[in-house]
Amino acid sequence: MSRRLLIENYITFLPILYKIMFKDFPNCRVTKLQMKLLYYLKIEGGKPMNYYAKKIMVSKPNMSVLAEKMIDEGFVEKGIFESDKRVTTLNLTKKGGDFLDEEMSKFTNHLLGKLSVFTDKEIERLNEMIEEIKDMFSKVEGNN
Repeated sequence: MSRRLLIENYITFLPILYKIMFKDFPNCRVTKLQMKLLYYLKIEGGKPMNYYAKKIMVSKPNMSVLAEKMIDEGFVEKGIFESDKRVTTLNLTKKGGDFLDEEMSKFTNHLLGKLSVFTDKEIERLNEMIEEIKDMFSKVEGNN
């Protein structure tokens, strides 16, 4: 029974979290998937395109379209995988990095404003709970 309750809580919690934290966030020039791609390129750039497709959970053909849009925008550039010249890699350009930094700063400030209603002790507890949830769900990820 508690597993079903977990599912119900999950289904009701995520929309509440989205509504409170993200819904009124100012629009950005790029989509959420494009932002995810930029973020992953910043932290682990130079990997094959199919690596990023898996990370942001899109098909390889959709990843190609997504990458081309970001290349056209000047945020991303293609490269060649050193160990296999047939494999295309993606890298963040300076323009892409600057754009991502600016958007992340706006996003962080937006969320800091939302979190200002919590005490330091509540923030500490939220961090502990989120870390615990991440650790627990990493078991699920490891099985896939």
